Amino acid sequence: MLHVKYFFRKRLPGFHSIEELFETVLSALNGVEYEICRAPRRTITPWNLLINIFWARRNRSRVNHITGDSNYLAMGTGPNTVLTIHDIGSLLKGNALSVWLKKQLFLVQPAKRVHTITVISQASADEVKAAIPQYAGKIRVVHNPYRKALLNFAKNTTDHAPVQYPTRIMLVGTKENKNLQRILPALQDLNVHLNILGRLDGQLKYLLEQLNLPYENRFQLSYEDVMKWYITSDVLCFASTYEGFGMPIIEAQALGIPVVTSNLGAMKEVAGDSACLVNPYEESDIRYGVTKVMSREDYRKQLIRAGRENIKRFDPQLIAAQYQNIYEEIAGNRF
Repeated sequence: MLHVKYFFRKRLPGFHSIEELFETVLSALNGVEYEICRAPRRTITPWNLLINIFWARRNRSRVNHITGDSNYLAMGTGPNTVLTIHDIGSLLKGNALSVWLKKQLFLVQPAKRVHTITVISQASADEVKAAIPQYAGKIRVVHNPYRKALLNFAKNTTDHAPVQYPTRIMLVGTKENKNLQRILPALQDLNVHLNILGRLDGQLKYLLEQLNLPYENRFQLSYEDVMKWYITSDVLCFASTYEGFGMPIIEAQALGIPVVTSNLGAMKEVAGDSACLVNPYEESDIRYGVTKVMSREDYRKQLIRAGRENIKRFDPQLIAAQYQNIYEEIAGNRF
């Protein structure tokens, strides 16, 4: 039986996305025996890096998979390794020396050593290829899967898509790239109530007050509670300026909620023609998209049907099979 070792970063409170993603992949594998290894150190210091790299070397197996964030572990696991890179936006920020060091540690040196680099979207693939063109041939796109449990929460709205007033608009994430500084003004004076998932800072709270937008804010919820909150919403507005993938699009579509998202990058790739695509840099376009979904029941029903079809591309069994094909390819090689 094929044996794979999965290398994860050291677990820390509040950082679970990679772990949750690969829990779904692991549960869908067929005919693969696996072992989970967690790095002993988290803080990025020269000493901790060396400890983690030598730990990875001692624990490596015939087939290894570095699941993300700790890319440098490839310097320990060697050529029989799959490295998953989720996005590289943060790596390219900072002064010239900082960017060069981060590229060496998290891109160039790991890419030089591994067999395959998987990325979660074509948009991410294009970014990584631009950063390390000499290793472009190692890069493959393997999308993120949705959780099977997600379907247990789905709304029965395929044939009937009534919208409530005030319309509940779901907003997921509050970091700068989530674009609330443009989305919120775009929704001013519409008959809406906002469900905002993610911690609001003082600036965003002030903006909400100035715009007189009614809202509820929650954060640090369990996955089940997030899904239960999702299904109280009528529309997801996810008009980010940057995403490595865009899982909220898939989550909303699996739940039977129509989606307004950005017409660029990974969001356009993930949504395709199953969402209302808008220019995230134009408040008027965001407003037009949300208003269109709110006001036209035929259009909402069309988006809901298209969304249910779209999520088939992200079925856990399909994604796990793509990873398994790579593992078998590595296992059959001689290094």
